[in-house]
Amino acid sequence: HLYNDSATRNLIGKINRFCHWKDIVSFKNLNTKYYDFGGWYTGNNDVQKLGINKFKEEFGGKIIENYNCIAYPTFKGKLFRIAKKIKKLFFR
Repeated sequence: HLYNDSATRNLIGKINRFCHWKDIVSFKNLNTKYYDFGGWYTGNNDVQKLGINKFKEEFGGKIIENYNCIAYPTFKGKLFRIAKKIKKLFFR
């Protein structure tokens, strides 16, 4: 840890929470429908990541599962993907 004493860490945590809350309030005032905290840890072993999940839960809201990827299901798409790999290998 960067700061060894718990009082400093607690203060930093409260400031961080307050900054997120101010962001949320500002976005609500702009009629923004969604506020994305970023990823969600789906495992159960990493205590630090579970703590981040808990922090995010404290603001309420929903956990929405989504994926960002590019799929190449067709033959033409597969050829395109191979061409991209070849280009990346030889023409960096």
